[in-house]
Amino acid sequence: MDKEPRIRIYKVTWEELTSRLETLAKQLPQDATIFGILRGGHIIAGMLSFIRPDLKLRLAPLAATWTIDDIADTGATLAKHRLPNNKFLTVFRRWSCSEKVDLVSYQLPQVQEDLWIQFPYDNPDYDKPGTRQSGA
Repeated sequence: MDKEPRIRIYKVTWEELTSRLETLAKQLPQDATIFGILRGGHIIAGMLSFIRPDLKLRLAPLAATWTIDDIADTGATLAKHRLPNNKFLTVFRRWSCSEKVDLVSYQLPQVQEDLWIQFPYDNPDYDKPGTRQSGA
């Protein structure tokens, strides 16, 4: 009988996330325009706008906007949102990410590539049978 490989999970707490965002917020230019990629980036952008009320939160990306996501995995999502003169901010970035991230709180080293980052707003039971989200 084959055992399923164990997934290593790192659970980010609200306290850690807030601390990381407070540090990132200090590095954003005054009156910067920000846009959060749905879903996780939207939450992060909203939190940043509470930490720094001078930030201009947009519901659609523009050129010269800080595009925000919670994690830069492969880089595919960031590549879809690349616009002229925009910059990227993420909380976490994988070593293998193909896109440049201008501001990042934590760069995952290559030895942590298999680590699953679970944010406090993620539902850990999302795909489990019997939950409303899975439709079972």
